[in-house]
Amino acid sequence: MILGHEKNESVLAKAITSNHVFPTWIFSGAYGIGKASIAYKFTGCLLSGHMPTNDKLDILNNDSTMKMIQNRTHPDFTVLEQTLESVSIDEIRNIFDKIYMTPTISKWRVIILENASSFNKNICNSLLKILEEPPQNTVIILICTTLGNLPKTLLSRAMKLHFSPLPIDIVENYLQSKNISNAKELASLSNGSIGLALKLNEKNGIETYHHLLNGFEKKDVQSAIKFVKDNDVDFEIVRECFLHIFHEYLCEIIKNNDPLCNDIELAKIQKIVSLLDHSNTYMLDKNAVIAATYEQFFND
Repeated sequence: MILGHEKNESVLAKAITSNHVFPTWIFSGAYGIGKASIAYKFTGCLLSGHMPTNDKLDILNNDSTMKMIQNRTHPDFTVLEQTLESVSIDEIRNIFDKIYMTPTISKWRVIILENASSFNKNICNSLLKILEEPPQNTVIILICTTLGNLPKTLLSRAMKLHFSPLPIDIVENYLQSKNISNAKELASLSNGSIGLALKLNEKNGIETYHHLLNGFEKKDVQSAIKFVKDNDVDFEIVRECFLHIFHEYLCEIIKNNDPLCNDIELAKIQKIVSLLDHSNTYMLDKNAVIAATYEQFFND
């Protein structure tokens, strides 16, 4: 079942039924909102020959082709899965070599490249050479959170579908269908992402949020850092909780109708968000980043 992306699903379904499947697609949008799920459904329809009905990618997950895709055993399917490690140029070239192979049991060959936002210049250039003359009956799907790192020449050769965050009520209803408690609060923290809501539920997300929030409201910074350290909370969870706190804070600041104050506070939050965004890149210590976040907030 695909939730909240009916327009994009319809575009993909119509591409199949009209036999006008573009060779390269870019699915962009926030983490955990369903981009990959739709990519795999689209792949299943292509490789099985299943013809969508009513503009829906309605192939079932227990279809034999979908099972092979999920198990990574389909001979005409290749995926570069999302990983915390950087993708090497040799790894990407090995995958690109398969692009020119003739499909074995299907009409199509499909390549899914997850986390394309992290591709460096060399990888993008290698991909661009392929896209200049894409092989027949091959579909390449790039999945990314942002288009910023992809060169314009690459973007111009792909069909782009942007996936917006899901409405909060859809996330809440999904969580309730899974009998997850605190569904309402998890949904409000999720930024419209079912994937993030599930991760928050699994990894002390709500408790982390309240401890970090207390760090601002009660200036109880040490307790916040101690909770994160004692519970070994993922930095991604910490970051998302901070972002939600700052979003709520800015919404309140804007109500003051003081342009100068608004600009100062916005600049301060932008500086903090930049710190959070670059923390993983530069492998900064998690506890030090949390302490620096509070310090910049209170002192700037």
